[in-house]
Amino acid sequence: MKIICENCGHSIEVPTINRKGQGAAYAGQIKTLGPMRTTILEILSDVGADSMHKSVPKKLIAAKVYAKGIKISGNALSGRLSELLGMGLVRMVHRQIMLHHPEGEFKFRPKKIPCWYLTEEG
Repeated sequence: MKIICENCGHSIEVPTINRKGQGAAYAGQIKTLGPMRTTILEILSDVGADSMHKSVPKKLIAAKVYAKGIKISGNALSGRLSELLGMGLVRMVHRQIMLHHPEGEFKFRPKKIPCWYLTEEG
């Protein structure tokens, strides 16, 4: 990102990080898929999550990981999913929408239930 001073016009380049929902910023530095990332990809493949209409909620992914005998915290699972998102192997959508009504304005916002599916690269 380029930032320009309003007073003198001097500009500098500032490194940017990925915004929320774009995946882990360090995903490009990951060289190998570890066992947890591979397990997540296998689960999404087995369930048939290959489009946003067939996406899988994080809770179901966690249940399938646990059924394989692997214990992982919700934060660790979110981290691995974020890394896979940053690598372009999975995508995330919010399937459920709820009505939000602040002070007379109707707005639609995604309910916080992320659903995941494989991309063509995954």
